[in-house]
Amino acid sequence: MHYTISGNGTAVVLIHGFAEDHSIFCVQTELLQKKFKVLAVDLPSNIAFDPLTCGDLSMESFGVSINKILLKENIEKCIMIGHSMGGYVALAFAGLFPKKLIGLGLMHSNIYKDDEAKIATRKKAITLMEKTGLAPFLKATFPGLFYNLAAAEPKIAQLLLVAKKFNVSTLVGYYKAMMQRKDSTTLIQNLSVPVLFIIGKHDKIIPFKIALGQSHLAPLSYVYILRSSAHMGMLEEGEKAAFILQNFCLTIM
Repeated sequence: MHYTISGNGTAVVLIHGFAEDHSIFCVQTELLQKKFKVLAVDLPSNIAFDPLTCGDLSMESFGVSINKILLKENIEKCIMIGHSMGGYVALAFAGLFPKKLIGLGLMHSNIYKDDEAKIATRKKAITLMEKTGLAPFLKATFPGLFYNLAAAEPKIAQLLLVAKKFNVSTLVGYYKAMMQRKDSTTLIQNLSVPVLFIIGKHDKIIPFKIALGQSHLAPLSYVYILRSSAHMGMLEEGEKAAFILQNFCLTIM
């Protein structure tokens, strides 16, 4: 698993979402590295997942891999921030290694497991990817992640460039892992560290009402609403998202 490190101080781990890489956090990293040691992780992008040879892919398996990075870098505790699927990985990490967390951040993410409707949608996406390949699927998917589509065109182009390094097998594996992930309601309710929720007002992937509702379940929540963003607040309102992350990290130290 590839990752970058910049800055010094308390460790902040950033985990990207589906078909992304660490570059989506470039604006946030630029600010955070002034006060923190920032580890921006790249989840595997070009692997043929075979349950017979490497076991089932899961959010927990990514959590274990990130823990290995922390061990390698001699990091005992960290603040972990995940976007979308990266939030699912962060939740899995919290379940496995709760004592290693100072704080947890969920950006446009969801603590609930997939319901039947969501699973059906993911299965349709898998069928489309396997039938047409990644390019048509991602070209149809990425625009729906943004609120201001005209302003987002350069960012969509950036995401499409990043997505070229993924193969169908990898992204199908990610979808299957998301469908099989555990519900994290009890985890959040019992978590002893502060939890940050960053919500996109116009998010179609994690609807506003659901995102806001889940934020009240943690014993100590920090809730921010990005009113000009859909699912990609780190790109649509990059500087604001950066200051939100910085303020959260400074507050909970």
